[in-house]
Amino acid sequence: MDKNMIYQERGGFRIGESMTFAWGSGWPKALIKIDSDSITIKTVYKRTPYKIDKEKITLISKESYWFIPYLRIEHTDDQVPPFVTFVSWRTSKLIDEISKRNYPLDIMSTTTIKPF
Repeated sequence: MDKNMIYQERGGFRIGESMTFAWGSGWPKALIKIDSDSITIKTVYKRTPYKIDKEKITLISKESYWFIPYLRIEHTDDQVPPFVTFVSWRTSKLIDEISKRNYPLDIMSTTTIKPF
């Protein structure tokens, strides 16, 4: 596999200051693009995509909201809101593609968040 090759898939997203103060939408309103240098999330609601350079990504973890799996991207980029998630129905494939590109990844524990 060529690490410079771009992997992309459609899904949902949630972006904002925190889980409580974030906005988003379900599939297919977002597109994630992963290459060896950055992760980009493009939404249908914003003309400019959210692009986070690899060196600013501190951790990518698998979480779920009720039964909906998503990946949370923690980072230090001041140009992107601190809370960034991508909802995928192909989480295993997405994790595999992220892992191939050596991003900081923690999938050993899955956090489940329930709203009530």
